[in-house]
Parts: sequence; C-alpha cells; structure tokens
Amino acid sequence: MSNENLNPIEIDAIGEIINISLGASATAVATMLDRRVDITTPNVKVVTFEEFEFKRLEPAIGVEITYTHGLSGNNVMIIKKMDVKTIVGLLMGSEIPDEEFEMNELYVSAICEVMNQMMGASATAMSEFIGETVNITTPTSFEIENSQQFKEKYFEPDNNFVSIEFSLSIEGSIKCEFVNLMPIPLVKMLVSRMIPDQSLLQEAEPAAPAPQSAPVAPQMEAPTAAPQPQAPPAQPQYQQPVAPPPPAEPVPNRVIDVKPIPSESFSGKDALRESPKDNLELLMDVPLEISVEIGRTRKLVKEIVEFTQGSLIVLDKLAGDQVEIYANERCIARGDVVVVNDNFGVRITEIVK
Repeated sequence: MSNENLNPIEIDAIGEIINISLGASATAVATMLDRRVDITTPNVKVVTFEEFEFKRLEPAIGVEITYTHGLSGNNVMIIKKMDVKTIVGLLMGSEIPDEEFEMNELYVSAICEVMNQMMGASATAMSEFIGETVNITTPTSFEIENSQQFKEKYFEPDNNFVSIEFSLSIEGSIKCEFVNLMPIPLVKMLVSRMIPDQSLLQEAEPAAPAPQSAPVAPQMEAPTAAPQPQAPPAQPQYQQPVAPPPPAEPVPNRVIDVKPIPSESFSGKDALRESPKDNLELLMDVPLEISVEIGRTRKLVKEIVEFTQGSLIVLDKLAGDQVEIYANERCIARGDVVVVNDNFGVRITEIVK
C-alpha cells in the first residue's frame, strides 16, 4: 500500500477539530475530578513508521477506542504509566505508592472510566462539529511492553500515520503528556465531513513566473524635416442655436381598481381555533415515566468500591423534607411521602412551573 500524506489545509483542519474536541474532554475530566483542568493546543504532524518513537513516555499505557458510527477506524492514546497512577489516585481520593501500582482490574476500570469520559465528550463535540452522530466503543487499556510490537500491531510499516501531541494539566497535581495516534484514512474521513467541498482541500498550484519582456531595440533618431510654411489662421465659426426639445406630453394616470378580499371568504379561521385543542387531545395518550427523588449525594470511586451489604448512604435531604417528582427526568412538582395500602405514595404540595 502506498504512502498517504496530508496537505497543510488538512493538517490545519484536523488540528482545529481536535482542539475543539479536547476542550470538551478537559471539561469532562474537570467535572470528574472536581479540579481545574487545562489542555494545550495540539501539535499535529504526519510521521512514518520508522521515525515514530515515544521513549519519553515509557513505561507507557495504551488506551484504544474504535468508532462504531459516523466514522470508521480506531484511535490509540499513549500516556505515561506514572501519570495514570496519579490520575487514578485523584479519582479514588488517595495517593497510590509506586510499588503498589499495577494494572489490576480496579485500576484498569478506573483509567478506562477516565478515558471513557474524555473520549465520550470528544465524540460528542465531533458530532456537533460535523453534524453527524459519532459513537465509540468502551475504551480498553493495556501496558505497552514492547514499542516495536505496539507499532507493528496498529500500523503498517509502509504507511504514514498522524501523531497528535498535547499536555493535560490538573490543578495542584500533575502535567501529563498524551500522544494520540490516528490512521490517515480516518483523518481524511473526519476532515471531509468538516469540509464537504473537496476542491477546497486541494493545495494551490504554485504561481507561474511572469514572462520576461523582450529587450527593446534602440530607436534611431528620425532626420529633422524641413520647416513647413504656417497656414493662415482659421476664421471663427459660429454655431446655429439649437432649439430646446418640446416638452413631453404628460402620461395620464391609470386608475387601478383594488378590492379587499372579504374576510368571510377565509374559512381557515375556525380551523385555527380548533387545531390546538385537537393537538392537545393527541398528546393525552403519550405515556410519561414518573419518578420520585428522595435525595442525592456525591461519593468517590474509592468509597463506592468499598460498599458492602449493610452500608449506609446519607443523602442531602433531612427527614420530613419534601421530595421532588420528575416526569421524563424533568422536575414538575414537590410533595410529601405517604403510605397508601402498604405502598409508598406522594401527596403533591407544590407544582413547579
């Protein structure tokens, strides 16, 4: 398979798309960790199989996702193992000693959840950007034990691919470096959804050099002609006065007979009065899910994994407080909890408008 490449317009376009999607990823991580998160502008470049290396990130962790709708292809993220340890520690609310950190089931699940939030937010931003739904698989993480085997697994030696480098800074913690690898066909597909007119993606042809003008031959001076006798001065000529054109005859005004349309002839007035009632009757048979929320709370992943049978969760509402009633996840009312024939119920005390 022959090498593919990207022109400067395509590189700028994918850089803009990734920059917007990473902004959404930073917001998702900040919400999850409850800390400020900043992401640098991505550095996009096309690399060959031979020249790509990531020794500065070793020992490294790889995270892979696959696009299942809207785009096709896979996306691999590389990050330092020690940075993964720090992020997982922040998520679980405790620092993990270096000697105790290994990619066990708990830590793999934690980093996959972080990447799931990041890449999910990124896919949503891409969907809004290209105007088409983009879905991804759940991320899978793995340790990269051999960089050469990693490259051979995900990329063909004869093909170039796109490397996108950026840094993620977490307030009061670390600044970690990410390398995002994407095959060129996936990048071209993404750019084509952003810029459907393929003629705009073509590089401009270099301007042709201006043709050089031919040398101008020196002109020989013409011999001076003998002086001619001057002609006598011409007699002044007088113009005949021109009569002004006769005034144009006024055009008689045309009378246009305009008659208003009688309002009685418009029969749609009664239909307009009845249509809201008819539409409302159609909505009356639409089922809605009603749910009641007695309270909420926020827990760290570390606390959640320690839940056992009999664990007590304290909510943010006091005993006797009104509960909220939701219709399709929208709060519509509040009320008091009651018991009706051994079943729980809610007596509505307030309608939320």
